[in-house]
Amino acid sequence: MIKMQIKMNETRICDKTEYTLARIYDTLDRIFTDIFGEAGYSCEEGEREYIGKSGAHDFGKFGRIYGGLAKESWFMDNVEKWVLLDSSDSDNENEFEEEDILEYERQHGRLGA
Repeated sequence: MIKMQIKMNETRICDKTEYTLARIYDTLDRIFTDIFGEAGYSCEEGEREYIGKSGAHDFGKFGRIYGGLAKESWFMDNVEKWVLLDSSDSDNENEFEEEDILEYERQHGRLGA
């Protein structure tokens, strides 16, 4: 199973952008729904967790979403947490390897420190 957790910086969005938190999460929900058909997600204290369908193409679909979001300033300027969780290498589908996408972007010079 593959999941992606996203949390936006509510303070920054409310204080410094023309966007609203609700608009950004609505946009994210639509992106995941457009790619997965029916996006499975949960909400917890301003954080979204988007869940793949345990299909053969999930990794590619999450990669497509990652590639698109990484190019969007409305997202990159306001994201606080962006993590990919993958349990495909485990016998237990609830045991995830975690990749911090924001840290990856920082290490590759595509995001400010």
